[in-house]
Amino acid sequence: MKLNIAGYEVELTARGRYSDQARDEDTRYFLNQLSIWADEAAENLNRKGSDVLGRIAQDAGEDIYQELKATGFYDKAA
Repeated sequence: MKLNIAGYEVELTARGRYSDQARDEDTRYFLNQLSIWADEAAENLNRKGSDVLGRIAQDAGEDIYQELKATGFYDKAA
């Protein structure tokens, strides 16, 4: 999967622990987790006064979220 995160063009594939090969679904689940980690990092950075780094992490999380939303990833959860 190719996407832009925090100004970087990233191409990523992921293989789940119990999968024989990389799958789009595994990649999307990994990206969702990465988005959550970025948001949590942003909160921690902002709390510590690192506003610029917090904004970068927040933007990265949002970039990933918007990409997953555009693919319909979150429609499955509803």
